[in-house]
Amino acid sequence: MKRIIYILSLFALLPFMGSCEKEIMDYEGQDGLYFDVQWDNNPLINTDTTRWIRQHYTLVNFAKEGTMETEVGVKVAVAGSVKDYDRPFDFKVVQDSTTAIVNEEYELLDPPYIPAGKNHTYLKLKFIRTDRMVDETVKLQIELLPNEHFTLPFKDVGYINGRFPNDAESIYSTYDHANVHNIFINNMLVKPAGWHNVQFGYYYSNKKFELLLKLAYENFGWVNADFEDRNKMQAGRAEAVARVTRIFLLEQYNLGREHWILDDDGSMMYVAGVPWKE
Repeated sequence: MKRIIYILSLFALLPFMGSCEKEIMDYEGQDGLYFDVQWDNNPLINTDTTRWIRQHYTLVNFAKEGTMETEVGVKVAVAGSVKDYDRPFDFKVVQDSTTAIVNEEYELLDPPYIPAGKNHTYLKLKFIRTDRMVDETVKLQIELLPNEHFTLPFKDVGYINGRFPNDAESIYSTYDHANVHNIFINNMLVKPAGWHNVQFGYYYSNKKFELLLKLAYENFGWVNADFEDRNKMQAGRAEAVARVTRIFLLEQYNLGREHWILDDDGSMMYVAGVPWKE
């Protein structure tokens, strides 16, 4: 009796199985594209770059780069098969959502294509620093387009198995669309990866970081890139920077109230060793 029920159940499922197979076959015949930009805020901890979380945007920060120009690769991935020939793909700049100026603040370096034998590539762009980026974050929005090689099957990618489960960065944008990617460009100081809370204080401000950079360069020749590299800016170097900053703050304090160095919030600027609390 159980065997008869099992056979009948198989016959009942046949129409649905045929339908699923047809849908899978249709999808396999349609290779698609989507943005799969990956980066991580803890690269020394999460060393496997293939497992980094898919991010909503790319940030180009010239204050970190310390250069006038920089090249960026925006990862574009294939949903579908790998081919033994190169496949060009198309994209456009979304003008209504872009403030960056072409040929002045960004350039496309190479015609984009998926190389033979690969399931992803990097759309290469060059960005040029301009004066307004000190006070303004400019934006470039790019959108993938379908062509004879690729469709655009997704709007929302969601979590990808095998990736680190941390949340995607959201400081500049939370907009997440598989076919659209935002790139933000500025020359503003931001809290560096090598910031040490014990030596520099838990409260970060651009004003304090500017002073740390000035004194670190004058005394040791260290620049922003050294603060961004956690392998370089370890506790011993952070203590050296805090020491010369502490000496400077105390010298200004002893000159009288009009010389005191206040932070952005109006409090006495703090580093480890000063006689006042953070």
